[in-house]
Amino acid sequence: MKRGILGYKSKSRIKITPVTVLKASKPKIDHISRQIPPLAHTPMYLWHKFWSRKTWNVVGEFIRAYCPEGGIVFDPFAGSGITAMEALKNNRRVIACDLNPIATEIIRLTIQPINEIELYDAFKRVEKRVRKKSEGLYTTHCRNCKKDIVFDCAVWQEGDCQEVRYQSCPYCGDRREANCKLTKYDRDLLKSIESKKIREWYPTNRLYYPDGMPFKEKQQYESINQLFTRRNLQALAWLMAAIEKEPKKDLRDFLKIGFSSMVHLCSRMIAISNRSLTSHHTAFSSTGWTQHSYWYASNFMEQNVWNKFESAINGHQGLIKAKTESNALFKDKRFAKSIDQLLSGKADIFIYQGEAKIAEIKFNEAIGNILRESSRTYETVWGDTFFELKPITKEVDGQSQVQKDEKGNTLTNLGVNLDKLANLRFGQFKAKLSLAYDTGGGDKKSIVAEYEFWVVPWKLLLIIIVLIITLIFIKRKLSARKRRKRPYY
Repeated sequence: MKRGILGYKSKSRIKITPVTVLKASKPKIDHISRQIPPLAHTPMYLWHKFWSRKTWNVVGEFIRAYCPEGGIVFDPFAGSGITAMEALKNNRRVIACDLNPIATEIIRLTIQPINEIELYDAFKRVEKRVRKKSEGLYTTHCRNCKKDIVFDCAVWQEGDCQEVRYQSCPYCGDRREANCKLTKYDRDLLKSIESKKIREWYPTNRLYYPDGMPFKEKQQYESINQLFTRRNLQALAWLMAAIEKEPKKDLRDFLKIGFSSMVHLCSRMIAISNRSLTSHHTAFSSTGWTQHSYWYASNFMEQNVWNKFESAINGHQGLIKAKTESNALFKDKRFAKSIDQLLSGKADIFIYQGEAKIAEIKFNEAIGNILRESSRTYETVWGDTFFELKPITKEVDGQSQVQKDEKGNTLTNLGVNLDKLANLRFGQFKAKLSLAYDTGGGDKKSIVAEYEFWVVPWKLLLIIIVLIITLIFIKRKLSARKRRKRPYY
């Protein structure tokens, strides 16, 4: 046999059949090159405010065009979840990622099914606990029939409550949109509210980053509680306390997210603005977008807290209507506890907020640090000196009085501050740094670094060394003087 170009060749003829190699074809994509008319948002998208919410039907069109059915959509900046919801509606799986906890909570509770009747019953339980007490903070007299009614909002100007407004008196139908000045009853009620201590919990977090930089541009506020009037802070504290009493966690979560959807509307940041035919502003409401910069409004509306919460849960764009819509769309969708469950097809959505393992933390054994190129500092403050000038006092008629000289200067004695002396820390110490982390599969692990070191009060040590050298020098001088005076025989 002879070896040919195509293989071994015998005397008999070999028939060679040509083979055609086909390249893998790319999926055909019908690129969007047309205008997509936006459709109005429905309650499912409107029940909670959020920045830069995109039009739902436009996002849905892009998902259908660029992700195959059954594919996975990844939104690294998920926001309120428009992309996630449209992916699920169009039979795609989705990974929704956002570091903002309110964003991931909005996504979760929009998609998670809940029985609307049970949610309404939970709302009614909160109403029974707190509504009457809350409305007591907003009572006034009808300017027409003089009966007790609840006003809808108050107008504050330059730090002073100037007027109240109500839409309709339940007894006579009287309506006051403006120039309804405070009566003596109104001012006495406000004075009473501001004089009482709020016993329920409310947040006092400072509006600063850990490095001291203020949030957004610096305004007049130092902490969260300053964003609210005393009246609204009390009403909100009562409302949250009532929500916390709901025994079922799922229902409690929905009530809390309803609370967060309206709390900004009860702040000092709802500036009074002029009404126009093209705006949504009324005599009883104003824009709510100024809260994103913690804007200080010198003239603002103080809204009735219970009215806003009732609207947030049971209003025409409230949470209950939103859940009626979303329950029908997402009732069969499954939440993943890990990204592996989603990738294997066992779940439809994985919401990631940064809690899973995303990097390896190395242990630097050489210098005892857990975090790479990091350092830990031990510090103790002893003060500049243990000696201080103490004023001279004298008992006069049973009272201690500071003594002064003829020129009026305080007379002092040199003394020792024993408190500073008691705070001295020296000797050998051991620092132990422990770091716990999640492996991503639900397992908890920890790594530990230990480091031993000595703490010595160097200032005190320096003084002691100087004293010892001084004593040695004096002793030698004295010894030399004695030798010179010693007689010789």
